[in-house]
Amino acid sequence: MARIRSFIAVELTSDIRDGIAGIQERLRSSRADVRWVKPAGIHLTLKFLGDIEEGDVDNIANCMKSSADGISPFTVEIKEVGAFPNLRNPRVLWVGVTGNSSLGVLQGKIEEILEGIGFPREDRPFRPHLTVGRVKSPKLKDKLTEILEKERTQELGTLPVEEVILFRSELHPGGAIYTRLRTVKLS
Repeated sequence: MARIRSFIAVELTSDIRDGIAGIQERLRSSRADVRWVKPAGIHLTLKFLGDIEEGDVDNIANCMKSSADGISPFTVEIKEVGAFPNLRNPRVLWVGVTGNSSLGVLQGKIEEILEGIGFPREDRPFRPHLTVGRVKSPKLKDKLTEILEKERTQELGTLPVEEVILFRSELHPGGAIYTRLRTVKLS
C-alpha cells in the first residue's frame, strides 16, 4: 500500500497570506541566507503525521471528527513576528498565532486521540505559529535581526478556524504540493 506524507492543519485566508508575503518581502530585503516558505504553502499545523499508509486516511479522519466534536468555530489573531530560538540567533522565522484557548484544546484533543491509534505525542509543547522561513547560514544575520525587531509588532488580522484538514504533502524540487485528503468541520 502507498505511503503518504501528511499533516493536519488549518488553512489560511488569502488576506493573511498576502500579509505574510509582505512581511517576507521586508525580511528578504536583509539579503540574509534564508529559505523562504511560499505563502501558498503556509498552514497552521496542528499535527505532523509523517508517512502514513493510504489505508489509514479514513481512520485518521474519524479521529479528527472525534477531536473536533464539541468545539465550536472560533477565531485566532495572526500577529507578531519572531524567530526560534530567539531574535538574536534566528533559525526559524515565524508569524505568531494567539488569542483563543480553543486552538490549544483542539490541538490537545488531536494529539490525545491520535496517540490512541499509534501516533506519538509531540515532545515539545504546542506553540502555534506560521513558519515563514528557515535561516540556512549566519550570512547577514545582524541585518535580518534588525528588520525582525522592526516587524515584531505586526498585526495581520483574524483567522477563522471552522475546519481542520488532513493534507498530503508531496515534496518536489520546485516546492511542496499540498492536497486536501479530508476536511472536518468544527461542530
